[in-house]
Amino acid sequence: MQTLQDTIAIWDKQIDEEQMIGFVRLHANTNYNKGWDVIVECWADGDILEYLSESKFDMAKTLKAIQDWIDLRQEMNDNCQF
Repeated sequence: MQTLQDTIAIWDKQIDEEQMIGFVRLHANTNYNKGWDVIVECWADGDILEYLSESKFDMAKTLKAIQDWIDLRQEMNDNCQF
């Protein structure tokens, strides 16, 4: 059985930037209520491409980096509430 990591590793080698952005958007829609709503509602393709570029187009690293940003954003939001 192929794992998600195996699938991502294959996709990283076989798809172009536009398809990778689409995969990130699909992941964001799937995880909309887990903080990814900001990605769906606010991020342009260029924002996603920036994370892809920084991770050298490694999908697992890209998703982790975006999740880290989401977690930091949530932590900052939690600290601002009274």
